[in-house]
Amino acid sequence: MTLYNNRQSLLLYCLDACKDNQLPVVLYVRKEALAAELNMNVRTLYRQIGQLRDEGLIGSYKGKISIDRNQMERIYKEIYTG
Repeated sequence: MTLYNNRQSLLLYCLDACKDNQLPVVLYVRKEALAAELNMNVRTLYRQIGQLRDEGLIGSYKGKISIDRNQMERIYKEIYTG
């Protein structure tokens, strides 16, 4: 059994959203629903989103999470190569 921290859970969710979709991808999911799906507090989710955005791992489009090809590759590297 693998346990993920909040950051890893969000990154895996973003990476999964990129599968079989044309990039860039915009996640049209409400933050409350995403927090519930990832089993984290909404405030924690907002903190993680802010940190990932500051690091350039995700973007923002009209208040939603967006991911382009470069960001997807960086997320993949962080998750699978550390």
